[in-house]
Amino acid sequence: FIVFDVFKATKEEWFTAANLWHTRKIVDQGEHWYDTQYDSLRRLAVSTDNSLFIYFPKKHFRLERVEKEKRYYQDEWVIAQFTGQHFELGQHIGFVTVLIPNASDEKPKPWLKEIKFVDSDVSGKGMSVEINHDNKTIHLGIKCDLRMDMIRDYRRPKYTYKSGRIKFGKFESNGDFFYLEKSGKTLQFTVVNLSKAIYDGRELFSQKP
Repeated sequence: FIVFDVFKATKEEWFTAANLWHTRKIVDQGEHWYDTQYDSLRRLAVSTDNSLFIYFPKKHFRLERVEKEKRYYQDEWVIAQFTGQHFELGQHIGFVTVLIPNASDEKPKPWLKEIKFVDSDVSGKGMSVEINHDNKTIHLGIKCDLRMDMIRDYRRPKYTYKSGRIKFGKFESNGDFFYLEKSGKTLQFTVVNLSKAIYDGRELFSQKP
């Protein structure tokens, strides 16, 4: 599971934005990753046959911290990735979390070599993650500011392809969300709210004027 979180400032102010994940136990941890587990929900015992691997692939200007907390009337841990800065009106930042459920006797660390964060060509405009696994490449991402396309309010068209275009490696589009799956020479894709999509110089889709 890939989780994208975006914080957008609705006023000019100093903000601290945090990405929080909760757990009962941290079985193992390393640089930007945590193997976690729940063994109880208050008085209810929970099977420990499975764990949840939590990984933060976007690390630039991000701090991390683990603290004890009281949650649901029991002792738990909160895993936080956070950052703080002064925001201009409408400015935004994003967090990315990879969640991998796994059996308790599995070692999920090999996933770290198969997952990488891919920034947009203009850093901060979008976020994406590339996963290389079982001879298949999955690349998915989002546009952080869903209003960046809009160039006028008084008549149509209110946007242009150029105003909303973002490039992530070989993929270029003005879509809000995209999912690519490449196996050999076969490429399958889904793009949401777009007028054009291009992959490695080849046009995948173009909306008629």
